[in-house]
Amino acid sequence: MRVSENTPEDINHVIEVTWHAIDAVYDWKILGNECNRLFYWFVELLEQQQDESTTVEVLDNGKTFAWAREADVAMSIDAFHHYAG
Repeated sequence: MRVSENTPEDINHVIEVTWHAIDAVYDWKILGNECNRLFYWFVELLEQQQDESTTVEVLDNGKTFAWAREADVAMSIDAFHHYAG
C-alpha cells in the first residue's frame, strides 16, 4: 500500500500496533531473538519502501528527495540494522 492511499484508520492502526510493540519490549514479554526478528522485518520493509519513506520525510521537513533518501532514510535503515544485531 502506498502512503498516499492510507486512511486515518490505517494511521491509527499503525500507531496502536507500534505502542503495543513498545509495551511488549519494555515489559519483557518478547525474547531478544524475537525482538531481533522484528527489527530485521522492519528493516526489510524500510528497504522495500525507501521511496515512500523518503517521500514522507520530504513532505514532513522539506528536505530534497536526494538528501532525505541518502542521509535520513539510509541512516535510519543503518540504525535499525545495528539494533537488530
